[in-house]
Amino acid sequence: VTFSNLTGKGIKKGDVRLKQIIYKGIKVKNLSFDYCLNEQKLSITQLKGQIADGYIDGNLQVFLKNKKFIVNLNAKGVKLERIRPIIEKAPITNCTIKNLKSTFSFKGTENRTIKKTLTGKADFKLENVNLKNGKFSKALEAFIGISKIHFNSGIGTSTIERGKGILNAKFTSPEIKISTNNGRFTTYGKLNIPLTVTLSGKA
Repeated sequence: VTFSNLTGKGIKKGDVRLKQIIYKGIKVKNLSFDYCLNEQKLSITQLKGQIADGYIDGNLQVFLKNKKFIVNLNAKGVKLERIRPIIEKAPITNCTIKNLKSTFSFKGTENRTIKKTLTGKADFKLENVNLKNGKFSKALEAFIGISKIHFNSGIGTSTIERGKGILNAKFTSPEIKISTNNGRFTTYGKLNIPLTVTLSGKA
């Protein structure tokens, strides 16, 4: 672990280099970032690290007075199953995040407040996608007559405004294509996502 600091007139600047940290059993390696702290705001820039066989980068701003967070986070090559402890409710059991670009903001540090204020956008590309075993996956598997549906790829955009989101996405496999146009969801678990299902004739 290495730290360096420059302090003057109420402003603290520096950089942090961490060889490895572990959170809920998840290892983040070669984590580094620059920071600037004053009485009003903490800024973290040039954030980089390795996680779950992939890479992340981005920046973070924390407005200390009203506890507002603004985050820009990008990811490449991250394997979803390796970070399962922090995304337990995700409808996908495993995949590789080929590319993710996201910008979001929220207020507070309590889960309830974060859910109510979460606002932002994410563009994503996924590879080797398997659905979580649940009512939807079972109904879809029964409908097309195959088990354990596997998608070669997925691409989409998600926007959210104060906890209410819209999803546009498409998932493809040799047997089936699934897409949603303006599907709606909330951070409290409500879903209204109409799907268009197209069979390839190979199922």
